[in-house]
Amino acid sequence: MKILLCLLIICMLVSCRANNNNDSNERYDVVIKYLETPLKDKRPLKNDSLIVVFDGNFNKDTVDVYINGRYFKQMILTTDEIDGTAGSLIAIKYNKIKNIGFRINGGKLIFIEPEKEHYNFRLNYSEDTVTIQFYRLLPASM
Repeated sequence: MKILLCLLIICMLVSCRANNNNDSNERYDVVIKYLETPLKDKRPLKNDSLIVVFDGNFNKDTVDVYINGRYFKQMILTTDEIDGTAGSLIAIKYNKIKNIGFRINGGKLIFIEPEKEHYNFRLNYSEDTVTIQFYRLLPASM
C-alpha cells in the first residue's frame, strides 16, 4: 500500500512539473504606456468605436478578447511580413467600454481600462513582452 501511495505521489509531481513547463511558453510581461498618452492631440476621430491594431511577432497565435468582463471573440493572428501588422479589432462604441482584456495563447489576462478620452491603441506582441501604446489617431503606417 505504501508503495502504491508513493508511486501515485511521484506521478502527480511529474505531471505538475510537465504542466508548468508547458505554461512557460505562454507567459509574457505586460507594459501599458498610460503615461505616454498623447493628451494634447485633440484631432477629431472618424469613428466612435475602439480600434486595436495588433503587431509584433504573432505566428498563428490565439487571442481571446473580453469586453466589460465578458467574452467578445477569439482571433487567430499571424504577422504580415510586409507591413508588420497581424490584424485589427474594431470593438463596440468607445463610450460603452469600461474595460477590455486580452489573453494570448491561454496566458495571463491583459486588462486595460481605457482613458476617458477616446484613444485607440496598438498591442505589440513579442515572445516575452506585450506592449500597449495609446493613440488618438493610429499612425498611417499601421
